[in-house]
Amino acid sequence: MKMSTKAIVLGGLLAAMAVGLKFTSFTLIDYRLTFYDIPLVISSIILGPIVGGIVGFVTDWVYSIAMGYQIGLFTVSSIIWGLTPGLLLIVLRRVNVRTLIIIILVTSVLAFSANTFALYIMYGSGTLASLPARIITLMIKLPIQVFAVKVIYSRVLLPLKIKKGI
Repeated sequence: MKMSTKAIVLGGLLAAMAVGLKFTSFTLIDYRLTFYDIPLVISSIILGPIVGGIVGFVTDWVYSIAMGYQIGLFTVSSIIWGLTPGLLLIVLRRVNVRTLIIIILVTSVLAFSANTFALYIMYGSGTLASLPARIITLMIKLPIQVFAVKVIYSRVLLPLKIKKGI
C-alpha cells in the first residue's frame, strides 16, 4: 500500500486529535464519555478504512502508553471507529446526513459491543448494571457525532480535498 505524505500527515494529526480528546474525557471505572471517535471517523472517511484502522490503533496505542495501560480488548473499539466508516462508505458511496447517521450508528453499536465485552471480561457480570447509562450516552452522542463529522467534513476537509487533491 502506497500512501502520500499528505495522507500520512493528516492521519497523524487526526490520531493526535483523538488522543487529546481521549485525555479530556469524563471517565469512571466502567464508563467514559468522550468524543475521541470523531477524528477516527474523519480519518476513515477521508483516508479509507485501512488507514483509518491504523489511525485507530495508533490512537489507542499512544493513549495506553501514556496512561500505563496494556493494549487489550479496548483497542478493538478504536480500530472499529477507524475501520468501519470507511468500509460502510464503500457501500453507501457518498457522504450526506443520512449516510453519516447510518455510518455512526452502525459503528457505535459495533464499538459499544466490543467495549461491553471487554468490560465483561475485565469486571464480570456486575458491569452489565451500567448498560442502561451507557446506552443513554450512546443515544445522546449520536446527533453530536453526526453534526461534528458533517461540519468538519463539509466545511474543512471537502474544500481542502477539492483544492489540494488529497
